[in-house]
Amino acid sequence: MGLAPPPAGWLEQSQPPAPDVFYVWRVNWPAVELFMRCQSQWRSNQTVGESLVYEALLGMGGLYEVKNLPRVIEDVQVMEYTIIAERKG
Repeated sequence: MGLAPPPAGWLEQSQPPAPDVFYVWRVNWPAVELFMRCQSQWRSNQTVGESLVYEALLGMGGLYEVKNLPRVIEDVQVMEYTIIAERKG
């Protein structure tokens, strides 16, 4: 596409410091996996502000055959709302 490659080491510089050990309940793991697969899929507009791109959640959920996708997306929404609230301060 004619884009220049990113500078060396850009990924390491953009990563936050590693957190201490934390645990995820097994029941929540599908939501964490789906969120991680779609973590770069954010949309911003003047009406609602930031939100995840739900088409991406649906697409990745279907691609990876996530069981009980509606419930998993509801769990991802909890993560999404928490992130939005944290960003607003």
